[in-house]
Amino acid sequence: MLGLAKKRWLGPTCGVLGVLLLVGRAWGQGQPLLVVDGDTVTAGEFLYSYQKNQAVRGNENTLALEPFLESYVDYRLKVADGRRMHLDTVRQYREEYERYRSAQLASMILDSAAVEAAYRAAYGRMLREVDASHILVAITPGRSQNEALRVALQLRDQLLKGADFAALARRESDDMSAKWNGGRLGYFSAFTMVLPFELAAYALPVGDVSEPILTRFGYHLIKIHGVRPSRGRMRVGHISMWVPDSAMQVQRDSARAAVERAYVVAKAGGSFDSLMRKYNPSAYAVGEGERYPWVSAGNVPVWFYDRAFSLHEDGEVSQPFESPLGWHIVKRIAYEPVPPYGEARERLRALMRQSGEMVDDERAFIVAVRRMEGARVSDSGGAVLSERLKNLDAEKARSDLFDGLVVGEVNGEKLSASSFFHWTTGRGIALRDMRGEAVRRLVEQFVDAVAVESATKRLASENPQFGYLVHEFRDGLLLFEVSERKVWAASLNTEDTLREYYRRHRKELFFDTCFSVEEYSAGNLSDLVPIADRLRNGKKLGISRKAMGRAGVTIRGMRLGSDHPLMRGYAMGKSLAQESSSSEAWSEGCLGPLPWRGGGKLYRVVKRQVRVPMGYEESRPEIIARLQKERERSWVERLRREYAVEINAGAVQWVKRQLEAR
Repeated sequence: MLGLAKKRWLGPTCGVLGVLLLVGRAWGQGQPLLVVDGDTVTAGEFLYSYQKNQAVRGNENTLALEPFLESYVDYRLKVADGRRMHLDTVRQYREEYERYRSAQLASMILDSAAVEAAYRAAYGRMLREVDASHILVAITPGRSQNEALRVALQLRDQLLKGADFAALARRESDDMSAKWNGGRLGYFSAFTMVLPFELAAYALPVGDVSEPILTRFGYHLIKIHGVRPSRGRMRVGHISMWVPDSAMQVQRDSARAAVERAYVVAKAGGSFDSLMRKYNPSAYAVGEGERYPWVSAGNVPVWFYDRAFSLHEDGEVSQPFESPLGWHIVKRIAYEPVPPYGEARERLRALMRQSGEMVDDERAFIVAVRRMEGARVSDSGGAVLSERLKNLDAEKARSDLFDGLVVGEVNGEKLSASSFFHWTTGRGIALRDMRGEAVRRLVEQFVDAVAVESATKRLASENPQFGYLVHEFRDGLLLFEVSERKVWAASLNTEDTLREYYRRHRKELFFDTCFSVEEYSAGNLSDLVPIADRLRNGKKLGISRKAMGRAGVTIRGMRLGSDHPLMRGYAMGKSLAQESSSSEAWSEGCLGPLPWRGGGKLYRVVKRQVRVPMGYEESRPEIIARLQKERERSWVERLRREYAVEINAGAVQWVKRQLEAR
């Protein structure tokens, strides 16, 4: 290929541009810029990715082309590895990608009447909210799709015979939350559930139980308890102090105190925007639309939704409240009922594309694709195939039974029975027990799938932006799948692995600054006031710990790093947290007393040290983060050695000229 040369990656010390770039001619956006393991990225697609990356980063954070190309090659190497591992054949991946691709394709080829019908149907769902329960039968490595369907049908039979839905969900559902909620999801609105689940739920009469509904999670049995008019959506500001399940009481105390301080400031007219910047800086850093999200039934937990929709006026702030995740306050920014159809259409378009929805009558889409690609099913292929399947070997199909059999045609190209078998095998479909109409429908699905793939390639060549969008989604899904297995999977962080890392690296694991803190707890807040006064005045307590215990005051010691929530704003002998009264900020080495669940807490820094070794439990989060970084680095280094990478210097120069021209 002109302008391209194949070379192995020479290692992390050699830059891509210094090692792999060769002189080449620029032929425009269709010329190949990068080839990784045989997969080609054109100059236009690379330019699209670079510009999208810069748009996300913003003007102040732009990344030069050369380092972006370095990171982009690593990204393509990971995607190539995912393909080598055949992760693009995993059912959940394949279905999510195909649904998205078809949605994008449908928006370009369907006639206006079909699109309008789809918009109207989606708007009808926006006008209602559905209260549902479900039972999930997951598809797992140990349970095939066919087996999951069999189990789901058995459970449905029990429900139709009068079994209690909640009790059955607690006992049989693979959705872990069903153990405590009996499968009850509560009310949800349109576009908050995966599409097949949503369409089935909105079509189901109140009180009925659905047939098994297949999503990427498995098979669902759905029961509808009620339907109500939509309550619209609300834009909210949110201040939170997250508290993990494993948090010590001191963290919970600190979270509550911080949120209560923010509430006092907000009620006094302080800037909620400034409070969000202070308490939730990472959330504040995103765009305003994400900083103040729209909340509707089903897209947030019920406890958050109920609290937000209890606010009746724009600008109203909720009182501090506790959730399973920590402490929060919510401010109502704006409320919007479901708008008239004409005003909602653009929003509908974006939501439908995002969810992967095509049209209410999917046949319109398939008919359009068949017409465009000249697709047809063989008149006799399905019947002949069904008859020959009777003679299948007990273990596998004998190829000689299907030699020369054509099942369909796309763009004049004959589709053989062997290609049909390859397609069904990749989807884990067992043909052995299928006959007649079931085989004919499956052959039809196969021909349609080939036609959709052909239409996608045709439109991508005619409209490169469409192709870039589809490729981006496809490769992003694959990157997630392969990274999960290679880097993030919890199974990689066994207890033995973590302890062995700690044993080998314990000298590297330390607190930059370590505070030895005493926590005083009492059933009555007033019991802690004299203790706090004496500690702040530098006096001895004058009472033993045993005596304090008898008086209902307990003391617990702990070690905390400077990044711990409790220690933010702390300095020995000073209060740096100027957001509230001195009793709620560090003063003279003490924090509190603070009210807590009818009693109180008081914290005192006993000692401050630097570079203090961490214990094993204290260092677990740091060890996991380090192991993930090591795994990713080793993985990329291996990919650079194993995979061929080709870069076209002329194409890179073409990209540079396009950027300079803009």
